[in-house]
Amino acid sequence: MKLSVLYYPHREGHNSIFPLLAYRSAMEAEGIFIRFFTSIDSFLSSHSDFLIVSGFSLPKLLKSRRISTYEFLENCNKRNIPLIYLSGSDSAGPFDHEVIKWVDVYLARQLVKDRSFYLKNHRRHFFRDSYFQEHRFKNEDQFPYIGYSEEEVAKLGVSWNLGLIDWKTQTSSKLLRYFHILRKNSSF
Repeated sequence: MKLSVLYYPHREGHNSIFPLLAYRSAMEAEGIFIRFFTSIDSFLSSHSDFLIVSGFSLPKLLKSRRISTYEFLENCNKRNIPLIYLSGSDSAGPFDHEVIKWVDVYLARQLVKDRSFYLKNHRRHFFRDSYFQEHRFKNEDQFPYIGYSEEEVAKLGVSWNLGLIDWKTQTSSKLLRYFHILRKNSSF
């Protein structure tokens, strides 16, 4: 099985795919081969069984092309290769309807245990929803209710959270941070 992974080599992009880097050899031993791309054209022309896109990386990669994340994901979807999206959000919601629409699997860093919650109308973040139910706020109308379809909820899955990132890149020195990202390091 071949996986093509698109990411941008900066701290957040690197951390969003870090477990794939760390366990690459073990995955190859099981017959799963991963190719990493930092170029959109190379990624789109790759021959693979699955496409994986880092949500953290897309804004940086698409900036010069002046196309939206949604247009890019729609183009990926047209290839008829299963598309997995690694969400950059660290909350159990919200999920972008326009992203979920074009991907086969939407991997979040955390989800609520009872996924039927997402079928109900709720505000974008749980704490807002509960605060708005108990108290009145002037800006309440800026946070509309949202809900997801059963088809969208079926696409949700859990990836990895901050516990599985490359902690060596969490330094205040930019030079050290990028040195660790760009250097091949076998001691994870």
